[in-house]
Amino acid sequence: MLLFKDGNFMQVLEGDSSVVDELYLKISRDPRHTGLITLVRRHILKRSFSDWKMGFKDLGDLTQDEKAAHSNFLDIPLNDVVYASSPDVAFKLLESFKKTVR
Repeated sequence: MLLFKDGNFMQVLEGDSSVVDELYLKISRDPRHTGLITLVRRHILKRSFSDWKMGFKDLGDLTQDEKAAHSNFLDIPLNDVVYASSPDVAFKLLESFKKTVR
């Protein structure tokens, strides 16, 4: 899952830890990516986005109906401290897009 808004991305990486670690290292070494923040890193029993190879949504291109379905999530910049201090808020945002945007 990959969200984009105002020049910032929020992404979920799931899978085998060695594969995820390798991809994260590649992303962190890419000079186009700055200010990386890991919100949550944990072992999971079941993937949340297993049916998404790569989902991308530009939050700046939402329809009025899509905006209405996501309440105040769209008013918070993706790099806001609220996500770092409460990673569950970020996960709720990502889950809401999983359920409503295909």
